[in-house]
Amino acid sequence: MTTIGLVLSAGGTSGAAHHAGVLAALEEATGWDARSADLLVGTSAGASTAATLRAGLSATDHAAYYNKTPLSAQGQAISDRVTTRLDLPENPPPPTNRRPANPALLVRGIFGRGRPRPVVSLTGVLHEGTVEGSALAARISESHPEPWPDAATWICAVNLKSGQRVV
Repeated sequence: MTTIGLVLSAGGTSGAAHHAGVLAALEEATGWDARSADLLVGTSAGASTAATLRAGLSATDHAAYYNKTPLSAQGQAISDRVTTRLDLPENPPPPTNRRPANPALLVRGIFGRGRPRPVVSLTGVLHEGTVEGSALAARISESHPEPWPDAATWICAVNLKSGQRVV
C-alpha cells in the first residue's frame, strides 16, 4: 500500500497562495486531490492550508480564493461557515517592547550541549510578534464544525520558551 504525505511550508499570504496554485495545478495535471493525503504536515501558512484541506476545501477552491474567483458550491458552503473577520494588518505595527523574546535560547545555542540549532537561537533574540492570532484560530475552528477528521494532520511550531519543536 502506498502512503502519501504532503508537507506545506511557511510564507504568509504569498506562501498560502503558492500552495493553492501548486496543489490546484497538480490536481488538474494528475487528478490527485490533496485532501486525500494520508498525512498533511504544515507550519505557518502551510498549517492554515492543511487545516482548510482537512475541512474539505479543495485545492481548486483554495486557488479560486486567492484569484478572487467564485468558489465551487462545496467550497462556498465551507466558506460560509466562517464568520469571524480576519483583519490582519498589511504592515504589522512595530513592537512596543524591543526586548528579545527569549535571549536564553541564544545562550543555549552557543554554549549548550547537543546539536547546534542556529535558527532557534536567533529566534530567541527577535521580539515577540505584534499581531494577535485568536481570530485565525476561531476561523479554523469555524471551518471544522464537526470533530477534527481522523486523517493525520501535523501542525509544526517552535515553543518560544523552550526552543523545542512541537507538533
